[in-house]
Amino acid sequence: MRRFILIAAFGIFCAAVLVGYALLPASLKDGRVTAVVPQGASAKQAAAALRKAGAIRSAATFVLLARLSGRAGDLKPGQYELRQDMSPLGVLDKIARGEVAAGWLTIPEGFTVRQIADLLAKEEIADRTEFIRLALHGEGRPADFPPAPANMEGYLFPDTYLMPRGFGAASAAKLMYDNFARRVWRPLNAEIHECDLALLSGASSRQPTDYERLSAVITLASLVEREARTDGDRALISGVLWNRLRRGMKLDVDATVQYALGEHRQRLLYRDLSVDSSYNTYRNAGLPPGPIANPGMQSIKAALNPAECPYLYYVAGPNGSHVFSATLQEHNRAAARIRAERNRDSGGAAT
Repeated sequence: MRRFILIAAFGIFCAAVLVGYALLPASLKDGRVTAVVPQGASAKQAAAALRKAGAIRSAATFVLLARLSGRAGDLKPGQYELRQDMSPLGVLDKIARGEVAAGWLTIPEGFTVRQIADLLAKEEIADRTEFIRLALHGEGRPADFPPAPANMEGYLFPDTYLMPRGFGAASAAKLMYDNFARRVWRPLNAEIHECDLALLSGASSRQPTDYERLSAVITLASLVEREARTDGDRALISGVLWNRLRRGMKLDVDATVQYALGEHRQRLLYRDLSVDSSYNTYRNAGLPPGPIANPGMQSIKAALNPAECPYLYYVAGPNGSHVFSATLQEHNRAAARIRAERNRDSGGAAT
């Protein structure tokens, strides 16, 4: 019996020593480490990232502390600057409070340069005016980008970025340009080079340059991005726009009018469609002179791979999806039916 008690006591002592060791700081010296907690990370994943960075001694102990304190679900994603002489409880407290050195920021698909600038300014990452100036003058783009005009609308790739407060306009713009080059320009270069959109838009009668081909693809993709409300409609909207270009028809895209007006309006009036702008596809044939937003990958791929379809028209339904038509008569009937549905849903108010 005494032997059993001694063994149990020794086991408890060893466990206490191990727990005590795990609760010590990662180092007794005031070293500094950087740890990144990914978006959507569980307590276990966060602990693994902290252990790998050298911020804690034991991932298992950190998880146990987080669960016992009821803060396992409070761990905030981001980049943290941590002292190695902080206790695991101190590290836990800092991450639960979200005291980040850099946070994750999502740039939504279809945002314009000005919308991105507004978001960066709101998060205190970059000055709004400076970002717009840099983005619209193309400063800081990757070295292997093809020659391009000043306006870089369309090439700020929508994604989730890790950016600290005070990161600056030039750094933020370059981060997005580099991502576009990595995600779009380099992997899709051959496909873009084979695309005939630049010729269809009437941009050139000679062999288009690499930039003209890229610009045509990203411009069409930006129209798809701003027009589509469901993923299933992207390739079909692209197919309609390709078909209209092939026939020399004006594109008549409402989103280009919104861009020309410089503001989003819930409802366009007939007089809006006559706005004097090279971006207004109700007045000008072919593609607009450049992108009207920054499209995501799905819209870029839809621009490169349009659906083979007979459609020349589409109209948005109440649920956001579109009704596609091959003839103007079919389109007018579809538009009238949708207007009637909207009037009925709104209690008969005019639209």
